[in-house]
Amino acid sequence: MREISENIRKYAEKTLSIGRYEHSLSVAEEAVRIGNMTGADPEKCYLAGILHDICREYTKEQYEALGLTEEPGALDPEQGRYDHVLMHGAGAAEEGKKRFGIVDPDVLEAVSWHTTGKAGMGELARIIFVADYTEPGRKGTHFDIVRAELAENGLMAAVEKEAELSTNYWLGKKGIDPADIRDPEGLPPNCRWSYETMIWAKNELRRERKMNKENSKKYTDIIVKAMEDRKAKAIEVIDISEKTPITDAFILCSGTSSTHLRGIADEIEEKMKEAGVACAHLEGYDTARWILLDFIDVVVHVFLEEERQFYNIERLWR
Repeated sequence: MREISENIRKYAEKTLSIGRYEHSLSVAEEAVRIGNMTGADPEKCYLAGILHDICREYTKEQYEALGLTEEPGALDPEQGRYDHVLMHGAGAAEEGKKRFGIVDPDVLEAVSWHTTGKAGMGELARIIFVADYTEPGRKGTHFDIVRAELAENGLMAAVEKEAELSTNYWLGKKGIDPADIRDPEGLPPNCRWSYETMIWAKNELRRERKMNKENSKKYTDIIVKAMEDRKAKAIEVIDISEKTPITDAFILCSGTSSTHLRGIADEIEEKMKEAGVACAHLEGYDTARWILLDFIDVVVHVFLEEERQFYNIERLWR
């Protein structure tokens, strides 16, 4: 396996741009680091990491030589070129098999799905998915968020957070709110795969944490009490567990000012921390017109009254 990895490294050094080659090396090293956290085989981690972007700069003709002409969404009509986001993972798997003789299904899965993720993907695929985001050369707040999630809550939490950020990015480009999705089958491939990865990871986190209806009820009681203590108005709990796998319940309330909304959100977050549950995602705190707190099992919406009336999410989910 080390000989194969070295052959891939040499090929990458020869064919990739300097920046892409350095990124590939860094992903391989980051994958080994994450693998050491989870007990994964370090040689397989390095192999998948050094291979994952081997086709990132391929031309249309090179993809066609690998037999990748029918990949859904491969041709980006707006750009008039192959969409490398969708193609280069599949290309890496094909090159891994044909050029380097790789047959390990874990490695092939990991490089195939490293960009969007895949619901049900194995441990090595999760590692490469996250390592591609957390390697030190990646700069930006969203990368730091996933790094923090990995450090504080582990690999699956990092997968969930990265998939959520990717989903919001891809859907945002299409003007789609993730909360409005009922059937992901109609989404473009990259959006659908990221969304399905996010939902799967959320469900895995819920299973790992042994969350169930009793937990949801307990957390709902804590949140409602925190809202009441901060004089929140029009508190409402909506059970959506049968309508979407995103969460079990929405808990809504209204406040009278931005300061009031922040006070309600702070109280909720503090009381949930006391119960041993961290907020997985927080939105809208700075502007404080609609603050969202995601606790996986339950999602909290704290509104200014005019915002609540305008968006009327109760109507959408009842």
